[in-house]
Amino acid sequence: MSALVQMGRCAALGAVLGGAVGCMPAGGSAPLLGAGGVPLEPAGAGVQRWVCGDRFDGCGLLSGTECIHLEADLDAGTGSVSFGDGIVSRTRFMVDGIDRRWDWCLDGDGSFDCAFLISPDGDALYFNFRGSPDGRAKPSSFWSCARR
Repeated sequence: MSALVQMGRCAALGAVLGGAVGCMPAGGSAPLLGAGGVPLEPAGAGVQRWVCGDRFDGCGLLSGTECIHLEADLDAGTGSVSFGDGIVSRTRFMVDGIDRRWDWCLDGDGSFDCAFLISPDGDALYFNFRGSPDGRAKPSSFWSCARR
């Protein structure tokens, strides 16, 4: 199905439901659009910063877990993830439904093997897709995040 046909169906669905409907191709290359093709993230939205700690222990008071720092450039669709030991990875960033999503660990076939998702309430999940034959994985760690 062409992107134009998808946009038309998305706008029609939004009109039927009486509000904005987010539509994006599976590849994630187009912006989220509401009814009538209006972007859901406003232009010039800027940079967001988040700090995340272990869901049960914060930033290592008991377990030695370091904080994770995330940055997202909403305009460019890029970001970074910084781990407590000084490792910084450049990421792709997108709004995935209502979640914020950072993808990195680009592999040879052009897909990303690592993902970090933050839900609107600040709960977050880390996924490592390496070795997954079907591109699916359960979260390997749980985090609590706050926007800074």
